[in-house]
Amino acid sequence: MRELSLGALVCALLAVGVGVARADTIVSGDANITAGLISGGPVETAGNQQFFDNILGSGDTVLVEGGYLSFHVWVNTYYDNQTGVSSSLLTGDITTNALSGVDLFVSILPASSYTASEISAMSAFEAAGGTLFFLGENGGFTDYNGRINAALSSIGSSLSIQNGLLDSGANWATGTQVASYSLTSGVSSFVYGYTSAVSGGDALFYTSNGTAFVAVEAVPEPATLALFGLGVGALALRRRRRKLA
Repeated sequence: MRELSLGALVCALLAVGVGVARADTIVSGDANITAGLISGGPVETAGNQQFFDNILGSGDTVLVEGGYLSFHVWVNTYYDNQTGVSSSLLTGDITTNALSGVDLFVSILPASSYTASEISAMSAFEAAGGTLFFLGENGGFTDYNGRINAALSSIGSSLSIQNGLLDSGANWATGTQVASYSLTSGVSSFVYGYTSAVSGGDALFYTSNGTAFVAVEAVPEPATLALFGLGVGALALRRRRRKLA
């Protein structure tokens, strides 16, 4: 029987779903994108709503925390008004208990630094398949952005908010400013303004000069990695047996 190549093994594992289940870390350098969510809000756009729908995907439970203005309220209200979705505002610390059963955790301009136990809870949440979505702002919010960056670094993410002031005023990302990605599916126009850049991961939206300001880092779930490791290990064992024969 012909030996299965590593490339063929990878393809076979992907065919049965390995690598498909992912946990995402998403970062925005602009919290104003939430203004496009609420009917009767500052700017309502179908594109922003579609993006937030894509982030939740087939999930049905959202937890939102924030420390500045009404951005977190808009996100919570939008999700909680969607059919079959339950969303709530976090009123205490970020804990494993609080994140239990949650599919998407949204943190917007945190008022204080995340504690070590909160970082641990978010890491465990993502490791279990949950999605983390951090929203910062322009360079006038360096403290808030710094708290998010510290959390990203602590959970091992390459994503980072680069303080700046790009595209002041209300702007619409269209055409090549919208990257081709599953999270941007169905989005043709996206409202944003006064943003910082985001480095690392895969860009989702770009400013008028082509700078990424929303990006995602997809993280394979532990079960996915374990199954892939078993496959590679089996291939290595087969090769060793052939050599000893």
